[in-house]
Amino acid sequence: PSPAEVNVASSTQKPKMLSLLSWNVMFDRYSGKPTPLGMPGIDWCSLKRYPVLAKLIKECDADVVGMQEVEPQFWEYLAALPWVRQNYYFSCNVNGPAVNPWGVLMMVHRRVPVSQITHHNIPAWSGHLNLMPVVSVDMAHGPVNVAAMHLLAPYTKGHENARVGQDNALKQRMLKTIAGDCITMGDFNDWPTNEFSMEPNSNYTDAWTHLYPKDLGKTMDETNTFAKLKIEELFFGRADKV
Repeated sequence: PSPAEVNVASSTQKPKMLSLLSWNVMFDRYSGKPTPLGMPGIDWCSLKRYPVLAKLIKECDADVVGMQEVEPQFWEYLAALPWVRQNYYFSCNVNGPAVNPWGVLMMVHRRVPVSQITHHNIPAWSGHLNLMPVVSVDMAHGPVNVAAMHLLAPYTKGHENARVGQDNALKQRMLKTIAGDCITMGDFNDWPTNEFSMEPNSNYTDAWTHLYPKDLGKTMDETNTFAKLKIEELFFGRADKV
């Protein structure tokens, strides 16, 4: 069967722990074009990056993988790999709105007992479609929801304003729509002066800050050559969060 055609309730052993991987794999849509704030365009080398991305994902062997900016071409590339077909199923099919023209794809390991996979829209404006896959995992201590998302990059004043509504939409899903324990991971597209955060009484906590309170944990900065060439310095920081 293809990764999108597998019965999700394929495992019965309930795990005590989950390993998660969140990764913005970078779509090819703006390859070679200047950035919105005027940085010169570079070749994003997407086809050359596919095998490297797949190799690292395989080595991580995560229970749940959440990838942002997945295009149908990368969906098809992953789906054709024998190790993916053997070990994972996908949160959506290649023709659906979740990854067309791009979006968030979740890969769930077959060893993980799953009750359902759903999608929630996290819009930045009226009519905006931004689907967030959520997988419900049956763990030893009870069900846990794992969500993978991607928020709008606030590189214009209009996007900054739109992010206010999108941040509220995500908080609404996390607090009221998704029932029970939830882990939300993804590219929050934060900028250091205005980071996404949940209210202290929400029972959500930033995993990195909790574990490493003295480490900024930057996921985008000048130490990443690719990010240095295509990401404006004002966005350097820990955009990726759990």
